[in-house]
Amino acid sequence: MENPGPDNVLNVAKAGQTIPLKWRLLQSGQPVTDLSGVTVQVSNYDCGLSTTSDPVGETAAGKSGLQNLDGGYYQYNWATPKSCANSCKTLTLTLQGIALDSPPQALFKFTK
Repeated sequence: MENPGPDNVLNVAKAGQTIPLKWRLLQSGQPVTDLSGVTVQVSNYDCGLSTTSDPVGETAAGKSGLQNLDGGYYQYNWATPKSCANSCKTLTLTLQGIALDSPPQALFKFTK
């Protein structure tokens, strides 16, 4: 996941699908293996802003929640609500127990 910038990528997904959010977390070059949790904040985003679209090519099986994949690799399965259809959202992750200058964000456009 990246912070939105001038090269924003708008991830296109079907509302109601579970989307795997994956990342690796390092601190001083070493894997962080004890991330206690994740908070997901979703806010509206103007679909008309200049972005490049990229379809979400993978869905996650199972429930929402944080998975520690070892070696600093994590996955959070985000069960998107069907009510997001025909809207754009900004997803912001807050990693509990980790101080970041800027929390990771991703942009999504939801279809039916």
